[in-house]
Amino acid sequence: MKTVIGFDNKEHEVVTEPKTECESYVIDEIFYHAENHLVVGTSAHLYPLLRMAKAVGARAYGEKYRKTTGLPYEDHLTEVYRLCSHYKFSHGNDAMYAAAVLHDYLEDAVKRGNDQKTTTQWMKTTFGYPVTTLVVEMTNDKKNEEGLYPKKDGESEVKWINKIDYINWKLSNMSSEAFFLKLLDMLSNLGDADTLPKLVQRIRSQMNYINDNMETLFLSKLSTDHKIIIGEINRILREIYKE
Repeated sequence: MKTVIGFDNKEHEVVTEPKTECESYVIDEIFYHAENHLVVGTSAHLYPLLRMAKAVGARAYGEKYRKTTGLPYEDHLTEVYRLCSHYKFSHGNDAMYAAAVLHDYLEDAVKRGNDQKTTTQWMKTTFGYPVTTLVVEMTNDKKNEEGLYPKKDGESEVKWINKIDYINWKLSNMSSEAFFLKLLDMLSNLGDADTLPKLVQRIRSQMNYINDNMETLFLSKLSTDHKIIIGEINRILREIYKE
């Protein structure tokens, strides 16, 4: 019998198949148990959400590599988490650490054919609302056949807009915590500037929008750490584009 250490630091039998719909959830043909399926090690009570997120990330991205660099995609997720743990704004925040690791998970799950609503509900059950909300905030909705994205005005009205306007709208409507993680994601991606020129170009466009609206749309979101990261991203972009 295979066992793992649960939140209570006691051994629990690993759930290998679902007994009821409430006990287990199936994502990517892997069975996950809501309480103890991924938590391992004697210090599991420290940052349990992060530990679960790392395990989910390892399974989802263990064989995935960036097409341009050939480096494991998991390295990017780890870097965003490590950056997150460095700053006072997010230091010790288990939910933000987990969301840093999972920031691409929901979007990628949909690309693999999983239902977004079902996957979101699974995340809520497994990681809780704070983690899931942050990941949802950083996830782009699906575009329509014309390549346009939905901008939701009010409860039901939807306006379809182009990708640039959609991303800028998402940025300006993020919580301070999600915006912080998005900035760290940008900062990490700039490390691949030589091999990901289109991504860097998109980051440059986003930063121009942020810089132009710093004192209006983004003012209420900014901590000292936000401003430090924005300054670093701008510095790197100036070096890349020799401005």
